[in-house]
Amino acid sequence: MSDESTPPPVMTRDAFDQGMARAMEDVSVPAGLIARLQAEVSSRPMPSAEEARQQTGRTRRSRRFLLGGCAAIAMFTAWSWFAPNAAIVTATDVQRLSGLDASVLTPAASETRRVLPVGWQFVRGLELADRLVVASDDTLNAQMLPLSYQADRRSSRVTGLLLPLHESEWAAPIMAGPFSAAEVQYTTTGTWVVWREGTTVFVLMLRGDAATLERLQRAAANRPNLT
Repeated sequence: MSDESTPPPVMTRDAFDQGMARAMEDVSVPAGLIARLQAEVSSRPMPSAEEARQQTGRTRRSRRFLLGGCAAIAMFTAWSWFAPNAAIVTATDVQRLSGLDASVLTPAASETRRVLPVGWQFVRGLELADRLVVASDDTLNAQMLPLSYQADRRSSRVTGLLLPLHESEWAAPIMAGPFSAAEVQYTTTGTWVVWREGTTVFVLMLRGDAATLERLQRAAANRPNLT
């Protein structure tokens, strides 16, 4: 006994098809069917040459519109798939980033441009790295500039990281203002401040105490005007 859940063998299908073909040949055409079809076709007016051209133009425009729409959908889908989502940086992220050692982070691409606060290249005692470093995980991709600061010859040199962001990437709105007026806050490894210049938000994380960061703020405010 054959299993009804399996398809019939090929020979059985062929025999069934042949039987159906013979049965169709035995069915007669209804009386008057051919005449009615011919009358229906002949009663429809033939389109003029101008109408035919218009119909052809509409068909072509419809095809172009359809192809254009498909291309736009494909481009949007590809952009949505490959474009990185801009992460929102919070104070909690700053706590994590401030504990990183810049010497073990991956260097950014050599063509990545440094974005500096106004006049920072002229601040006495401040040394800025030539190349950014990247700290990346599942939730954040931060490109930061390593730096160090020595307030005077008797002071120890402290290290830090400068994180430039577009204002839309910072968690909370922030009023534009100078670095020297930014409020000093604390991390587990030191201090940090956040301020905005134009549409750029800067986050400075320093492995130093509040007094050292405040001295850097004063040095930036009193920098030589060499621009």
